[in-house]
Amino acid sequence: MCELTMPAIRNNYYKFNDFYTNRFYRTQEKYVSANFNDIVKNENLTGFVCGSDTIFCMDEFGFDDGYYANYECMQKHSVA
Repeated sequence: MCELTMPAIRNNYYKFNDFYTNRFYRTQEKYVSANFNDIVKNENLTGFVCGSDTIFCMDEFGFDDGYYANYECMQKHSVA
């Protein structure tokens, strides 16, 4: 939190937080491979963005086909 005392970092933090809170759509449920297709259907998702340090840290988080847009419903509707 000491970084937030620096004006430029604090300003960027507030901009990101505002975007994440007010403009970024998040699913109501947390997906796992077993419920992914249900969440896509129930929340009428039409596109997917795949990207995170999680994708490249399999030792810590494991592997999930969703990280690579490998679910059938994601084909032709994904960017990374």
